[in-house]
Amino acid sequence: MGVFEDSRLVGGFPIFERHLGPFQRAVNPPLVPYGSPFWLPDQHPDEIFYAVLQYLNKTYHSAVMECTPQSVSHLRIAPQQWQQYPRKTLYRTLGDPAETLKSVSSKRRNAFRRASESLFFQPMTPVSEELVQLVAASYARHGRPLPLLPTQLTTLIQQLQAHQIATICTAALQSEPQKPVAMAVFLTLHECSYYWLAGMQPCPPLEPMAFLLLSAFSYFYEQSIKTIDFMGANHPSIAAFKRKFADQEIPYVYVKSTSNQALYVLEWMRNLR
Repeated sequence: MGVFEDSRLVGGFPIFERHLGPFQRAVNPPLVPYGSPFWLPDQHPDEIFYAVLQYLNKTYHSAVMECTPQSVSHLRIAPQQWQQYPRKTLYRTLGDPAETLKSVSSKRRNAFRRASESLFFQPMTPVSEELVQLVAASYARHGRPLPLLPTQLTTLIQQLQAHQIATICTAALQSEPQKPVAMAVFLTLHECSYYWLAGMQPCPPLEPMAFLLLSAFSYFYEQSIKTIDFMGANHPSIAAFKRKFADQEIPYVYVKSTSNQALYVLEWMRNLR
């Protein structure tokens, strides 16, 4: 979905459509329960925010949007039919790599040093279906299917990389540098990078995702990025992992509107279970 001022594109974000029988639902963003960091343009955000919510409400039977901490202030002008639910995310303020390593637990520091002897960190990795399969495998371990086909997700990430929004960081065994065992996709806007998608292949006793994250903190600090946003902290086991690396907990808001009365009753009945 694009946002235009006259004929000039000033903002945009992905809308994914999902179907429940005859009902059409809109979800922003894809894959993770958190708002796209790049969708609001710098100018006239209140006007655009209101217009976007109105458009979604008129076009779809139901719509969901989760707003970043930066856009929460715009909710004061949200149409009345949009219900608001509090959520939380985790931040990491980036700084000198040596100080960052000191700030995590001794267990994390020792694990990072052990992993550094066997693993290789690589930023700016081109997307491939092999990397996307690592994401799919992580979803499967949590009992969830990948919401997109691997080919579709690969194409989406390619487009985000082409527009210099997405950065893929990987970790691989030094003995097999062409076969990553962990990957993470970060979306960058201004001075913040968002930990958007991740996947890994377990290889005990190493902790490849912990190694990747601490290495990525150093890389993004060198790129003048000031903050990592972990994009939500609402799934208990995932939140527990993210808290090992975060230093702040920040609120954001989930908004939902169901304009179709029959679907509203159906959703209410499903919530009774």
